[in-house]
Amino acid sequence: MKYLLPLVILGITTGSMVFAGEDKKGTPVVPDGLKALKHADPAVRYKAATILGRLGKTAKFAVPELREALKDKDGYVRVKVAEALWRIERTPTRIILPVLLEAFKDKDAGVRATVPAVLALIGSPARSALPALVGALKDKDITVRMEVILALGELGPLAKDAIGPLLTLHKNDDFVVLEPMISVTLGSIGAEGVPALSKALGDQEAAVRRMAAYALGLIGPQARPALPRLREALEDKENQVRALAAKAIGKIGPEAKEALPDLRKAMKSKDALLSVQAALALWLVAGKADMMPLLHALKHSDAVVRVSACEALAVMGPKAEPALNHLIACAKDEETSVRQRSIEALGKIGPEARKALPSIKSAFKDEEVNIRLCAALALWQIDGQVKEVLSLLKKELGNEDVQVRIRSANILKEIGPPAAALVPVLVEALAEENPQVRQAIAQALKRIDPKAAAKAGIR
Repeated sequence: MKYLLPLVILGITTGSMVFAGEDKKGTPVVPDGLKALKHADPAVRYKAATILGRLGKTAKFAVPELREALKDKDGYVRVKVAEALWRIERTPTRIILPVLLEAFKDKDAGVRATVPAVLALIGSPARSALPALVGALKDKDITVRMEVILALGELGPLAKDAIGPLLTLHKNDDFVVLEPMISVTLGSIGAEGVPALSKALGDQEAAVRRMAAYALGLIGPQARPALPRLREALEDKENQVRALAAKAIGKIGPEAKEALPDLRKAMKSKDALLSVQAALALWLVAGKADMMPLLHALKHSDAVVRVSACEALAVMGPKAEPALNHLIACAKDEETSVRQRSIEALGKIGPEARKALPSIKSAFKDEEVNIRLCAALALWQIDGQVKEVLSLLKKELGNEDVQVRIRSANILKEIGPPAAALVPVLVEALAEENPQVRQAIAQALKRIDPKAAAKAGIR
């Protein structure tokens, strides 16, 4: 985003955006901050609109000026103003949608890329703009297409007409980048998309079948109408489709009991990934676990298979205790992903995995930070220990990696009140610049000490 300049350069802060009110004589006062909406620098105008949008209903005083700013000569500013108006007063879509639809035609791909998120924010009132949003899947710029895919996912069932266009994206040269996003978006559409996704399981393109199977797995029990096609897909010619079909059947749960014979057959397959997913699906559907396929998979030469087995055992939780020794061995695997997933599975087993504590404590020294974080959570889950765990999490809250800070906060949230020793650290960390980190820290603080959270302004 070309306007993400330092606030000091823009000369505008939340504090300078004075609220509207009346002087001593009762005459309306126009906040000085509104002058920024007419500043010569479009970056300043953009930031002004951003701050007003963040103020929400409090910024109703700025509505007249913002409506005028919908005519701004800069595309970035116009889109941000439209967003601000929606956040502040739910401005009628007949006023703001034309601005957003026009932005889809802007020659600057950056401007076009800002539109989808605003349409997703508006939601169902923006229904009339969906054809244009779906049409933007053909945009020549990958960033625009990515933003469109994400927005469609946020719109959920409203985006059911986008299923066909989304599935055709497999023809794009950059499909390898887009596939995970498309699959998740298809799943976000939910039950409304099941008929189309079920049909897609019979498509001649493996990529289409793969995305459909993945999406149906995300939909879960509501994908029950697709069960006949999913059973057929257990014998698909592509191994990933077979494994994803088994996984989707498992996510349907007990309502998929008619597929049990197919799953038992699949569990004996020479395809290790299919065998693992079929074993997990059997447990999810029938409540009975057959450990042998999973134990064999934990020793497989392919790390992907070992990871898959660890993930399956993590889902089983305490019921995975028979695999304890094998998981302990995997905690020393040369592959980082295997070590991480095995430690996660050990943690899910809980107190019955005390035998694994030496291996988990050893993982505190792993060079991979995600392994260390997994070990911290597992130690808490198995033994309820907090001293070493809190020491590690305190350190990682200061990690330069945003995702590490978020995950550290999330683990503290899971620990809850026993993490009270870090309340001062969390309160101080609320000054974090990244909004996602701030949100994670706020949620952790609220879970650990509601009174401290309330005192810090968190409701």
